[in-house]
Amino acid sequence: MSEHARSLSPEDLEMLARVLARSLPTAPTSEDREMQAASLVCLFGTGVTDEARLTQLMRGCRRVYPPMPSLNLQASIHH
Repeated sequence: MSEHARSLSPEDLEMLARVLARSLPTAPTSEDREMQAASLVCLFGTGVTDEARLTQLMRGCRRVYPPMPSLNLQASIHH
């Protein structure tokens, strides 16, 4: 395990949930939630642990994400 890796405490999780709730668009889709959560965890993982700073950065992250391409695994299998 990396020397920078750490477990998330219950307090960390509660704070991240608050930041995520504030950063989501008005009517979030499951993809919106997943993308925002991934961005938030990435920021937290880089050492940004202040709730106000995370909220500020996440508000700057609001964007419309393009639809994820579907994977057609059958087409990629060559016989």
